Amino acid sequence: MNFIRVLWVILALFPTLVAAAELPKARDGSLVWILLVVVALAYFGLPMLARNARNKPLQKALSETELAKMTPSERRTYIAERENTKGAAAVMSKQDMLSDPISTMGVIEKLNHHNNGVFAGVLRGSSLSASVEDRACIIGPPGTGKTAFLVNQLLAWAETKRSFICLDIKPEIYGITRHSLESIGYKVIAFNPTESGTWRYNPLDDLDSIESIGELVSNMIANSGEENAVFFESARDLLDAMINHLKAEKPSVSLPDVRDFLTAFDSPDELLDALRASKDAQAREIAAELRMVAKNERLFGSILASMRAGMKFLRYPAIKAALSESDFSLKELGGEQPVAIFLQFEESKSELLQRLTAVIIGHFMRYLIDHTNRSPVLLLLDEIGNAKGINGLTEKLNTIRSRNLPVWMYWQSVAQMTLYSDKATGADGRELIMGACDFVGVFRLNDKATAEYVSETIGTVNRVVRQTSFGTSSSSSNGSSSSSSSGDGINASASGGNSYTNSDSSTFNESRTLQEEAVVKPHQLRELNDGEMVAWYRGEAWRNNAQPYFVRWPLFKGRKPLDSEKRPTLTRQAKDTEKELKLDLSALSRNEERA
Repeated sequence: MNFIRVLWVILALFPTLVAAAELPKARDGSLVWILLVVVALAYFGLPMLARNARNKPLQKALSETELAKMTPSERRTYIAERENTKGAAAVMSKQDMLSDPISTMGVIEKLNHHNNGVFAGVLRGSSLSASVEDRACIIGPPGTGKTAFLVNQLLAWAETKRSFICLDIKPEIYGITRHSLESIGYKVIAFNPTESGTWRYNPLDDLDSIESIGELVSNMIANSGEENAVFFESARDLLDAMINHLKAEKPSVSLPDVRDFLTAFDSPDELLDALRASKDAQAREIAAELRMVAKNERLFGSILASMRAGMKFLRYPAIKAALSESDFSLKELGGEQPVAIFLQFEESKSELLQRLTAVIIGHFMRYLIDHTNRSPVLLLLDEIGNAKGINGLTEKLNTIRSRNLPVWMYWQSVAQMTLYSDKATGADGRELIMGACDFVGVFRLNDKATAEYVSETIGTVNRVVRQTSFGTSSSSSNGSSSSSSSGDGINASASGGNSYTNSDSSTFNESRTLQEEAVVKPHQLRELNDGEMVAWYRGEAWRNNAQPYFVRWPLFKGRKPLDSEKRPTLTRQAKDTEKELKLDLSALSRNEERA
């Protein structure tokens, strides 16, 4: 277009040169008409050149090396300025900003841990892989592709023959992947405390420090507010003392044993007397402290009520059986054979299981944080919002970076994170959770509050908004005197007593303003397709293909959970005869319930 405009002006000037050469020879009015043509061509050609000059790029095109040195924010600003040189109508949509090759050029380079990382999606045909040191937060309501993406992560991790733990609340992931995992050498464990015939696990078997006992107790008895802090803290101390006392009495103690110990006494004084006579020094010390509190019967009654509420799940026979002893140990996660543990705290029973879910997840995390002499263990927590109040979750996320424990948490909305707000400091739970994560991704959002919060968190970009206007106007007049004038318009005069004047003019206006806009607007987050994710990682933001597992592994397409399949019987070592027995746990559990 620039060449055409230059050529236009040359053609406009050429008749002027001819007219100048022919001027001495001119005898009539032909020269006047030539000059009029020249003026007309220049009149319309020169503004075109002016517009071309004004539309020149605001900045020179940068090389790929120069762009790579920019921060993600600087690259987004560069794109915004570059695109707006085309006029206000050319402002890019925010979806385009998240998929533009220049804006997202740093993503593939940063997420390239393909040898030992965690699958994080697909961008422009390239698979992304996060580091095992990264923590991640995924947000999206049901039916948007979260679980299909999680299964892809699980299967990709399984190719490296490393252990993992998966919170499977539907439960369905175990049924989809079990046979494939076993075929490549995994020991597959499904712990479902409400299901007859489940693998059993006693968390007290893996407690090997005072701190780990305190961690488990804190998750069992959650503090509901500052006004009740004295009840909950005292209840935790009492439960702590009971566990330490029983562990000093016999080698193997379970949570059902602790509850049975509590219910064996008729009065608080009898309970405290037994603890004061304990073989464990810490139990004796706590009992002595609580002895003074017990003089206030009402206060001590509130303490016991808080403890009983935390142990409520132990009332149910199936859960008591599941927690009575262990068919597996967390020590196996560091062994040679890869282990897959599925925690099946069913969503349909969330009210019953939410406290136990927090207890087990918190316990697993504490154990893996304390025992790091192992290969990385992936922790996939689907619908973690169902675990109400995992004690110290935000602190754990900030301390696991070098612990070989990549943690991926899946939430339905940011509202579920507010439970982790710090009332003492006023820190927002959403900021604490997402701020502790390197990778954050959102699927299509349904609620307005989450969409607005995520849009604000991703940030803004400064855009140069350019607006132009071009117009022409004309006027004419009649007069009684003759006149001849020259100027911006085209003028002609008659030789008689009357005159006629025709005047044309054109205007060109341009304005540029700097405008701060969201990289992605809330309504765009509510319009994402299934399996589409907006993600950000260490300053980079992009639109991600959260590839479902059945696309990468077509053999899984249409595969349903194996709900009707008979659960495998478990092989256990009989403690009395040391003979190996095969037990049908389903029948055993049914007999126990009838008894």
